[in-house]
Amino acid sequence: MELGSPQPSRARFLSVPICVATVEGSPENQPTVSGPAAMATAKGGEKLVLRKPVFVVHQIRTWSCSDCICYVQDHTKVARRAGGRAPMAQDDSVVSSQWLHEHLGQPDVKVLDASWYMPVENRDPWQEYQVAHIPGALFFDIDGILDRTTDLPHMLPSEGAFAAAVSALDIKNHDKVIVYDGKGFFSAPRVWWMFRVYGHNKVWVLDGGLPQWRASGFDIESSCPGDAILKSKAANSDVEMVYNGQLANSVTFQTEFQPQLFWTLEKVKLTARSELFSAFRTCTGVKQIS
Repeated sequence: MELGSPQPSRARFLSVPICVATVEGSPENQPTVSGPAAMATAKGGEKLVLRKPVFVVHQIRTWSCSDCICYVQDHTKVARRAGGRAPMAQDDSVVSSQWLHEHLGQPDVKVLDASWYMPVENRDPWQEYQVAHIPGALFFDIDGILDRTTDLPHMLPSEGAFAAAVSALDIKNHDKVIVYDGKGFFSAPRVWWMFRVYGHNKVWVLDGGLPQWRASGFDIESSCPGDAILKSKAANSDVEMVYNGQLANSVTFQTEFQPQLFWTLEKVKLTARSELFSAFRTCTGVKQIS
């Protein structure tokens, strides 16, 4: 870890993009694992806890949630373990509120509010950002910076679209990016992964998000400068321009796609037939991967 980089937070979290699939039919038919059935024994006897639905592979959708089970390329298990949170497989990608408070305002430290909420919560992340956010933070719109060629929600945007959006947010390749959300640890890991998949490793999730920042007694900005609003809106507009075949505004952020962090349907199906997923099928009663 380079000098001046955020130090690992004492409380560790872990979340990477999660390949979730839908059952053939309506989402209501998805089998849910709970109680004793939520425990599965992985290779080596390690206990893994499933707190979200387990899905049969049919149509891939990408999500990010610290309570779900998922896999990365080297088959490292990524799940919340019984009795505590799992450590990062490589560098710890969580930074404390104290570190951010001490470095807030430095020109190479950029803060993003990546809040997003489930529709049933009836919360508007953009409106909430405008009335309460970490000083200097810009809003990263998960509903806007996405693939515009599909009706599937929150698909990864193209390299060009992501570079254009990040450039509009005034983020450079040498910057340290700190991402947080309004729930504490929900949607921010999704944006963390987006930066990672496009080659930017200087990105961290704020430990505990906005709730922890508030609890620490640090300042909250209750107004939104016009410049911040323009940058956030420009990010969405530039994504749309790229997908319309137009040249976006000045692109200063360079991407380098990391294929090992991106899973295709074929790769997920292959993993679903692995030894660990066989154990899941045994626990859940799911017998067939389609």
